[in-house]
Amino acid sequence: MATFVPCAYWFPTPPPDLEVDWSKLRAFVEPEPGTTSELPRVAGAAACTGGGLYFDDPAAPTDVVLCPCSCGGLRPIRLRLDFGCGPPLPF
Repeated sequence: MATFVPCAYWFPTPPPDLEVDWSKLRAFVEPEPGTTSELPRVAGAAACTGGGLYFDDPAAPTDVVLCPCSCGGLRPIRLRLDFGCGPPLPF
């Protein structure tokens, strides 16, 4: 049985008193237990020449989208998004 791995992740709208600095967002994947790597951010879909991720709208993002090279061959993995508002959390 095939397992669906989403390639786009929606962000809920932050509360009015919280301002998100999207430039500080970092994404990490754990393809195997104990193996973590950071996905680089690229400018957009056209810049997906390798792995990475991009925002659907850089000025006001609602989705983070994994590039095909980062998403296409993945089996279920753990994805962690760090927003730069504290120390990175472990998986």
